[in-house]
Amino acid sequence: IEKIMKKIGVPYEIKKAATLRINLMAASA
Repeated sequence: IEKIMKKIGVPYEIKKAATLRINLMAASA
């Protein structure tokens, strides 16, 4: 998993996590 993250890049993981959090907030709102 760490090797894949390094290839994709950390910013992508942060952006993905932020998108998931926004979707959860929108769904619960």
